[in-house]
Amino acid sequence: MAEALSEGGKVNEALEQINRPATLRQLVEDRDSLTNSTGHYCGVKELTLRDADPIKYERFYAKMHAAVLAARESARFVAASPGSREMGECLWGLATPEGDTLAVSVGFLSHTAIFPVAVRYMADNDYDVNDGIEDGDVYAVSDGLTGGVPHPGDFYSFVPIVIDGEVVSWAIGINHLMENGAPVAGSWATFSVDTFMDGLVCPPMRTGRKLKQESWWKAIWERRTRAATMNILDDKMRLAGCAMIHEAVHKLIEEFGMDYYKRAMREIIEESRRMIVDNMQSLMVPGTYNGCAFRSVQYKGLQNVWAHADKNTLIHVRASVEPHETGLSLDTEGSSKWGYHSYNATPGGADCAVFLGMINSFSHNTKVTAGIELAVDRNYPKGSVYNPDNEYASNANLWAQTVALNSIGFGSISRAMFSRGYMEEAFTIDGNWGAFQGQGTVSYTHLRAHET
Repeated sequence: MAEALSEGGKVNEALEQINRPATLRQLVEDRDSLTNSTGHYCGVKELTLRDADPIKYERFYAKMHAAVLAARESARFVAASPGSREMGECLWGLATPEGDTLAVSVGFLSHTAIFPVAVRYMADNDYDVNDGIEDGDVYAVSDGLTGGVPHPGDFYSFVPIVIDGEVVSWAIGINHLMENGAPVAGSWATFSVDTFMDGLVCPPMRTGRKLKQESWWKAIWERRTRAATMNILDDKMRLAGCAMIHEAVHKLIEEFGMDYYKRAMREIIEESRRMIVDNMQSLMVPGTYNGCAFRSVQYKGLQNVWAHADKNTLIHVRASVEPHETGLSLDTEGSSKWGYHSYNATPGGADCAVFLGMINSFSHNTKVTAGIELAVDRNYPKGSVYNPDNEYASNANLWAQTVALNSIGFGSISRAMFSRGYMEEAFTIDGNWGAFQGQGTVSYTHLRAHET
């Protein structure tokens, strides 16, 4: 009898394990395993839903895409700073439970490459197991290392969409803050020795529940930033857009069913990945495209407190682009090491720059999804300016040099297209912001070799 009870208990435990919603960690591991072993996103080799009923499939995506577009065009007129409302410095998106982009509004398109960083951090640290992730929770992210955010001036809101205890998607809102609380006022701290001078930097953290922010979150903006009113408006804007997407996805699942939703979101990404690879093979010419650029950091004499940062630095940006059967490879081997300045980047921030060129060049005739990320292999060597081995390195002003990395990518694509005969679409690009070139004489006499 005891043995029978023991066996029965094992069976019940196994059944509970099968029926229990997958954790974020399990979802991410399965996603990576299937993608890497098959060469297709999540192992999707056949686009069965699209082929069986293409009208239904496109109607599904159209509703999903309409939700993120509506979020942007509505939320920034509900509450927003001038930067978000008038300049459009914002974006809303929908992602898979692993953080892979499904649909995005117009705006900061290249930020879509960063969504998985924050979600993977939450998965690796068992947020859903230890703390619980519930439908309509609100998470704030502004940290480059744990959230992939380019610099603290960009702020993210993540809202999980949870069905029967399982995270099935994320609604995400982004905008560029007017002020982020660093010692140097503004959204980019041009002088920053380390991350402790970057401003309001937060790893993925829950700041609200049931689509409503906690009371203490308002106090953070008031006490830790100079433009509290603007930032609170933008925070409400991001959440308003996420709430619209959250509601739309719940309705979408009710209409199409959970099984269809889970399968369709995988097919959408795999379909776009294939089209992007086709575009790359059509536009690129085999070979290795090399490029370099330089950026000067002039910190000498700015302060007398941090002696290790009291110097001028010349950042060498080096990258190569090489097309292959499954897309492109980007290699930044040879770029400068990180330094005690605000111009460092995290891999997520570097991705944000790189995919500016990649999305515009190769996603022109397909859905903008994580398919573009799957088609580009990136190498950011540990210890370099794009992947510091010091977790406290500043990334407050990375855009001042990562735009050069984007320009090298753009330049490689333009050279390939010119070789193909696309003369009107090809253009020369200066990868050196600030016009600091790789030859000639520098006008700043204090920028000497022994000081760099």
